[in-house]
This record gives sequence, C-alpha cells and structure tokens, in this order.
Amino acid sequence: MKRILITLLSAVALLPAMAGDNNTKPWGWATCADETGTAYTLNGGCFDDAKTITLKALGSGQADNTQITNAIAQNDIIIFDGSNGEFTIDGTMKLGSTKNKTIIGINAARLCTKFFLTDEDNAYLAAQGLEGLSSTDQYTGTLPDGTTLTCDRRAFFTKKAIMELQYQKTGQYTLPNKSGIFYIDTTSENIIIRNLSLIGPGAVDIDGADLITNQGQHVWIDHCTFADSQDGALDSKVCDWATYTYNHFYYTARSYSHAYTCGCGWVSPDGAMTLHLTFAGNIWGEGCMRRLPQADNCYIHLVNNYHNCPGNSVGMTINKYSRALVEGNYAASGVNSPL
Repeated sequence: MKRILITLLSAVALLPAMAGDNNTKPWGWATCADETGTAYTLNGGCFDDAKTITLKALGSGQADNTQITNAIAQNDIIIFDGSNGEFTIDGTMKLGSTKNKTIIGINAARLCTKFFLTDEDNAYLAAQGLEGLSSTDQYTGTLPDGTTLTCDRRAFFTKKAIMELQYQKTGQYTLPNKSGIFYIDTTSENIIIRNLSLIGPGAVDIDGADLITNQGQHVWIDHCTFADSQDGALDSKVCDWATYTYNHFYYTARSYSHAYTCGCGWVSPDGAMTLHLTFAGNIWGEGCMRRLPQADNCYIHLVNNYHNCPGNSVGMTINKYSRALVEGNYAASGVNSPL
C-alpha cells in the first residue's frame, strides 16, 4: 500500500492504466455472468424503444417518493433534473422486481432525506456521554417505547437518546430509521444508477437506513456522491455481480457517530454464498471512519481508490470467507490502517 498525499481534480486521475471508456461504460464483476468472466450485458434500460421520463422536484418541502417510484415502475430511463432544487425523500424507496432500469441525474440532481440531525440534536447526544460507552459489550434493557433490546451498550443508549429527542419533537417515542434513499431487493437486476447526489440525515448508531442498500444482481453505481448516511452509505447485502466506480463518500458536522460507509456481505449462515464486487476510482473523504469498504463472504476487487479521511479508525477491511485483489490504492497522510 502506497501512502502519499495528492490533490485530486477528478477521480479519473487515479485510473491511467484503465481503458479509455471505463469511466463511461460498466465493467468489472457487474458485467460478468460467472467467475470465468462470461459476459453479461449490463445496459440498464438503454434499449432502442426505451421509455424515458424526466423528473423535477415538487418543491416546497413536498415528498417526492411517489412520483419517483411511479416513474421507475413505468419507465426504463429515469432522469432526475436538479434545476428545480433538491428532491425530498421521506422514507426509503424499495425497488422490488425492478429490472432493466437506468436512473441518472442531470443539473446537479440531489436526493435528500427529509429527516436530519440538527446541531441541537448532536449537542444533546454529545451530552449523554455515548462515545465513552462500549460498542462491543452486550447490554439488555428496555427502551422508552417499551421494547426490550439486547445490543451493544453504545447502540442501546444511542437509540434511547434518539427516542427521547423524537418524543420532544413529535410526542412519540420512535426511531427515525426510514432515512434512506433506495433499497434494491433480491428480485431486481440490470440496474444503473449514475450522477446523483444522495444526502442523508447524519450518521448515528441506531441500526438505521442506508442511503443505498443493494441486494440486486448486476448493479452498476457510478459517479454518485454519498453524504451523511444514517447507517451505511452503500451497503451490499446478499447481492451479487456489482460494480461501484468514481463515487465520493463523506460526512459533515451533521453526523454524530457510526460513519461506516460500505459494508459488504454479512450473509447467513457464514460462508453460504459469495458476493462478487468491484470498487474502482472511488474517494473516501472527510469523516469516513470504517468500512472503506469492509468485505465478508466476498470476491472483491479494490483498484485505484483514494482514501483521504485522516483520523479514521480503519480503512479497507477483508474479513472471513473473502478473497481480495487490492491494487493501486492510495491513502493520504494521517489515514489509519489503510488495509
């Protein structure tokens, strides 16, 4: 692993050895039908007779979920036009039995969760001393809504604090864990998502929602920005054949804790299946702490990624039942345990 400090104008600068069209066309494991490299045609909804729709945000704080899910269900190419401001998302949108779709942004399209942590919320959480609690020791207790829960001590008391905050705002003890954008389920295939900014509520350890959870087959996510995810930014769970290229992950002061970006695997039982994933030309930036990415039960290719998150906990992590090809990645000064 080389450790150098470089300034990037573009993630493309990291990929001189790749073919010239690799930043415009899918490649890697997403385009393979098997481990021998048999080609799979990953084209999203880009057919000669494709139905196309262009969406603009409704504005005035209105949730855009319904128009988005209807557009994806009824069209092949869905264009998000950011010229009318950001799209407001008030709950994770499930893409079930969704096949042959291209979802793409123009004019700096942003999809933003309606709920977000405020400065006052973070000040309240900080006052609870949560960071001093163990994230491994198990604790059993009863949450304010009457639920008995066993989890690590820090997660339990973080959930308790968030419920108390929600009660102050809504009069109900709830967890705002619908703060994701897309959930691609196991029945979905041949999906392309490009050129979107996905903005979450701020990281907080309540077993909340990912900005994108990928459980589909043959998915390419390219040139997207992932900021302030509540839980994972882009988690890959029981999916297969996915490629993630030229994406940017980061967190701002909105995030409180648990800035864990890309978890891959976690299948049950252990070793029962293997994911095939490619990460190339991605940037893990300010505030990223762990899972840059983290692999369990994976064949994973990590090539020409850049880690510029000084003060992180640990970078690329290869766990059990995994095989990794790790090449040409760079870490800035101050990045801990790049691999």
